[in-house]
Amino acid sequence: MMNSFSILRGVNILAGGEVSLTNNELKLTVAVSENDPKQGIVQSPFVLQKVKTVSFKRAFKLANNKLSYTQEMVLVIYSKTFAHTDKNTFTKE
Repeated sequence: MMNSFSILRGVNILAGGEVSLTNNELKLTVAVSENDPKQGIVQSPFVLQKVKTVSFKRAFKLANNKLSYTQEMVLVIYSKTFAHTDKNTFTKE
């Protein structure tokens, strides 16, 4: 499985991973890190110098009319490393 997207600040992500189905729960996971030989993180020159993305991972779960996700980006911002995590759950009514 592949997941790709662009961020307006000049970052493009292509992450690969796996899909699994267990007990009626569908899971999709993707990840990529800096210098990955199969996937990639492409960034503009300014971003590489100031706000560089060094890794990305995302996981989706679909079960019982709910879609949830978590994702984490590790960034180096002005020489300091930060992990940014985002998560949410959507429910179909």
